[in-house]
Amino acid sequence: MSSAYLHIAEQVLASSGQPLSAAEIVREARRRRLVPAHLYGVRQDRTLQARLSENIAKYGEESRFFRAAPGRYFLRDLQKTTGQEIGEYYARPRRKELSATDVLVLDADLKRLLRRDGATVSFSKVLDCLSAGQYSYRAVEDILADKTAAAVHSFVVVHDTRRVLSFRCGRFFPRTDPLYGRRTIGLGGAVTAKQVDLLFESLFGIVASAIDELCSGIGLPRRLAERARYGGEIKPWFGVHSRPTDHSPTTLHMVLSYRCPAEFTPTKAALSVNDLRWIDPNTMPNCLEDYDTTSQFLLSQEYVRDLVRQAA
Repeated sequence: MSSAYLHIAEQVLASSGQPLSAAEIVREARRRRLVPAHLYGVRQDRTLQARLSENIAKYGEESRFFRAAPGRYFLRDLQKTTGQEIGEYYARPRRKELSATDVLVLDADLKRLLRRDGATVSFSKVLDCLSAGQYSYRAVEDILADKTAAAVHSFVVVHDTRRVLSFRCGRFFPRTDPLYGRRTIGLGGAVTAKQVDLLFESLFGIVASAIDELCSGIGLPRRLAERARYGGEIKPWFGVHSRPTDHSPTTLHMVLSYRCPAEFTPTKAALSVNDLRWIDPNTMPNCLEDYDTTSQFLLSQEYVRDLVRQAA
């Protein structure tokens, strides 16, 4: 039945030549008698909108449809053939959910990998362990129960030549994430098997995870995301050990950096991201204790200050 609704939407949009709402699609389909008898209901427009949203969420760029504006849909094949290029609107995710796919876990003694500072581990050592097969994918609940396991998360620091971007993780952030409820300088998230990209060296999905966070968190456009992905603009740094809490497991934040392009202004793209603010890494925040432990470490040890100086 869902395919029937989508077939109707495709027919109407193809002949309309412009984006339409679900209600407009249904109205035009009825006028043209395209709605078969087995499709019925008082609010067929809501059913159609749900089917379109599901299709876009499931297939992304492979979907035949895309949002041109909130609640308005068009065909991807006709995006550039109508005489005007119709941009794509990305609906804000209400909640930053952990993927149903299990999380990447480093199956190695993390303490033996740490440098003398007791907090960091070289990116190359982590990759060596992963390349040697010392990893698994597990549910968050299993990682919480295993005190020796370390969940692998991306942690990308966005900066320009003078400042670093910070924000607060809101109540729609996963409670099992060590960034939950804290201010941070890292857009981060659990690395999953779905983020392994066979087309380029994604560092076991770590880079792809970082790019996903840039897009969903601060609205990085797809064009710039592709440039970052394949142009090597996501720079690996090192890993930082984040100790477990009552709600989050031991986490290895794989820290990366991304220099914000001049043509892009970060915006609040998800309800899990609040109070975006650029801060000066040369001046220690008055409320450093509000930040997550990885951000505290990077700021207090002046790693971020050095990063911005190099960018300048």
